[in-house]
Amino acid sequence: MKPLDHALVTDGRFHIGRYARPFARLNLLDADPGSRLGSRLRGLRLKEWQAFQFTDGRFFGIVALFDAKLVALVQAKIYDSQTGQKHMFEKKVLTTAFSAPDQILDATMAWRGREGHVTFRTCMRDDAASVAFELPAEGSGVRLRASFDVDYRGVEPVVVCLPFDDRRAMYSQKGVAPIRGELAVGDEVVSLTPERAFALLDDHRGYYPRVMRWDWLTTGGHLDDGTLWGLNLTRNQCLHPEEHNENVLWVGGRGHALGPVTFERTGFERGDTWTVRDEAGEVDVRFEVEAPGRVDLNLGLFESRYRGPFGRVTGRVAPAGVAPLSIEGALAMGERFWLKA
Repeated sequence: MKPLDHALVTDGRFHIGRYARPFARLNLLDADPGSRLGSRLRGLRLKEWQAFQFTDGRFFGIVALFDAKLVALVQAKIYDSQTGQKHMFEKKVLTTAFSAPDQILDATMAWRGREGHVTFRTCMRDDAASVAFELPAEGSGVRLRASFDVDYRGVEPVVVCLPFDDRRAMYSQKGVAPIRGELAVGDEVVSLTPERAFALLDDHRGYYPRVMRWDWLTTGGHLDDGTLWGLNLTRNQCLHPEEHNENVLWVGGRGHALGPVTFERTGFERGDTWTVRDEAGEVDVRFEVEAPGRVDLNLGLFESRYRGPFGRVTGRVAPAGVAPLSIEGALAMGERFWLKA
């Protein structure tokens, strides 16, 4: 995957826009936010994370390393749609426990602790990535383990730099691609094959306001002929979402841009529904919650209200230039995120 010939920030300015190639360097600290603070102090406002969502049609999982600077988080969640059981590991760690790389062309982001480990290897210059983790599930103590390679050959990523105001911006790179490897939930071991299993990369950095928030939904699957598709829908704090958003439908590796969307919810518990639509009529999907997810944390300067359920999506997505996609009960994950830090 050939990178762009410039960094995310040049001459103190962000390269605002949507791209189909990775940036050569993710140098957000080189931006001038109109502050007299040095880069080290400005870095305390920079939120950084990497995450991979993955599924084989039965299991849907997410593993993430999230650095909010006041606190960092290691997280893994795996939902078994066959049994309805959700397995989860979540640990707050020092922000020095891991660090995000300044590019994903050839880089590693990793954490290792007494409980286990997480390693993300991103080699976008070679159209590849890999994920490995082993962690205990809370409560049950069941070991969660996975190791898989992600094949990005022929995949068009969505790479964005979106403005919060005239001084601050966020960056994200996402892409859906087939995977090959193995997932173990306790004693059960399943093979992850490209014909059934795939993953979505979420590489993210942002100079967020003190209160950061977003709505998000992701899902994917295979057409009758085996073609892989994936969907990313987000409503966040960026200015002018009709122009600046990261909404996309991938079909066979090609990304098709979508417009801004709205989220309407009946709640966050099992049986509740979310409806996600746009004004143009290109997006009209319904997400039904099967396994709720909730994290509330108040540490004074740091407060989080997170909802991250698993469930299924039904509906229709029809961007310009591609045949309409009908979705029938695809496994999915959603988020309602609110953080003060």
